[in-house]
Amino acid sequence: MFSSLTPMLSTGNVQATIDFYINTLGFVLDNSLRDEEGIVSWASLRNGEAVIMFRLLNAHMDEQTPALTGSLYFRTGNVTQLWERLKDSTDVVYPLADFDYNMREFAIRDCNGYVLNFGQPLADDV
Repeated sequence: MFSSLTPMLSTGNVQATIDFYINTLGFVLDNSLRDEEGIVSWASLRNGEAVIMFRLLNAHMDEQTPALTGSLYFRTGNVTQLWERLKDSTDVVYPLADFDYNMREFAIRDCNGYVLNFGQPLADDV
């Protein structure tokens, strides 16, 4: 049985990613590592119970650019308020909308191009 899941995503610039997640989405930096040249090579960020780790592209895995074939879905306590805060300052994938599966949600791209979905059940958004 698993106790948690923490995605570790690749990026070409960990520091720029830290800045985006802190300044745009309100995450806090849990921990980070620097390489021999002083470049941030890994970081762990947290917002509530959501934790994401980022690392530099990995030459051993033949990574050329950050890539994810899916998206990250965040549940939030007030998706409408978050939408109002982010809609004019981020790259919107799709705007706030109500869906037949009883969710109100929207999606943006982060500074690496990863799609981030934010949603909550319709009955909970007041």
